Amino acid sequence: MTYWSTSKLLFVFFGLPRTPVRLKKNIMYRKSYDMFTSEEYQQQLKKPKRIKLAKPVALPKPKVSFKEIIPDDFSKLKYKKLSNIPGNVFNKIIYGVRTSSYRDNLNICLLNGTALISEAIKAGCPVSSIYFNRLQKLEALPFDILRKTHLTHYPDRLLKDFPGKVCDGVFALACKQDAKVRQKIVDRRSAAERKREFSMIPLTLVCNSISESEEMGKVLQAAANTGCKQVYLLENNIDIWGTEVLNAAFGAHFKIPIISNISWNKLEKLVGSQHVYFPSPNSNEIKLADFSPKDEIADHSKSENFINMLERESSKGTLPADMEEDVLSNTVIPSEPYDQVDFCQPNIVIVGKVDVDVFYLAVKARGKDSKSCGINVSTALTEDHSSVLTQTNVLLYEARRQKMKRK
Repeated sequence: MTYWSTSKLLFVFFGLPRTPVRLKKNIMYRKSYDMFTSEEYQQQLKKPKRIKLAKPVALPKPKVSFKEIIPDDFSKLKYKKLSNIPGNVFNKIIYGVRTSSYRDNLNICLLNGTALISEAIKAGCPVSSIYFNRLQKLEALPFDILRKTHLTHYPDRLLKDFPGKVCDGVFALACKQDAKVRQKIVDRRSAAERKREFSMIPLTLVCNSISESEEMGKVLQAAANTGCKQVYLLENNIDIWGTEVLNAAFGAHFKIPIISNISWNKLEKLVGSQHVYFPSPNSNEIKLADFSPKDEIADHSKSENFINMLERESSKGTLPADMEEDVLSNTVIPSEPYDQVDFCQPNIVIVGKVDVDVFYLAVKARGKDSKSCGINVSTALTEDHSSVLTQTNVLLYEARRQKMKRK
């Protein structure tokens, strides 16, 4: 069988072509083709050709080194680098300091973020170590402090399993407030008051049964901002040196004297002859029935602790000799509006949970000829007046207002 080539087939059907032949697409039928005549072909050649534009070429990104960003002083800082091996010093310290037992044994706390570290340094808090993952993040901190502090660089991968919120990757280990640090805070506040840079109100804030981290931090921040004399924390409160409380307080731990883990017996001695105020559960007079069911009042009044207290205080002469077991049930504590209470005198303000223990303390204070009453703050609030933070802000800023008015 004979196969003909393409040229032979064209010769059979069309003959010898006298002009160059070009195929053109038929507009009507995309798959069909027609032939150019000589005139059409010449016109096609005269048409201007479309110029193909070159594709834009992406410029290479300039390589930025740390030396171009970091000032010369910070680039000369000496620091230690940690390896990527799990279980290194960073994990042991950063994870361990989140437990209260570890913090109590070493008397340290963890500061998360350059903003909180900077506030603590401004307040005079001694910072022992700083951990960072980028050297340029240290520019927000004072260079003089960084030069005296132990610096450690850790890899980014160690933050993947970090529990809790990470601000910017910079952590610091600071000293908790002990007696020595507390005395420095008192001296610093006294010096600022002499220079009229600071005005303190004679109010001691007592926190009772506050268990929320955010709430406790905001209460401490309000106490520091309004210039309270000091803060007492009873044993039933949350640990204020946890990371969440420190972040919420934003440096208030290092601006105001704080005494933690106080028992009710110790609080009685610290109160002395000062006035005792607490948020009133109602706008009327306060009785024991406001805190306990009626069928349990007798049990409270006959409890061994209360009877021992009566005998002890009566022997000291601080309570009337004829005060019997039923005095607690019959005692009535007045309730006053918050704007009619004199906060310019040395006083104790209890915030948080108002329970029978608070009522006991108020009864004992009245037996020592000191004023104790409930404070009605519901008239100043349009929202939920049972919020501990809202009540605290109303009382503290009213005390601040009275202080500034009498200046």
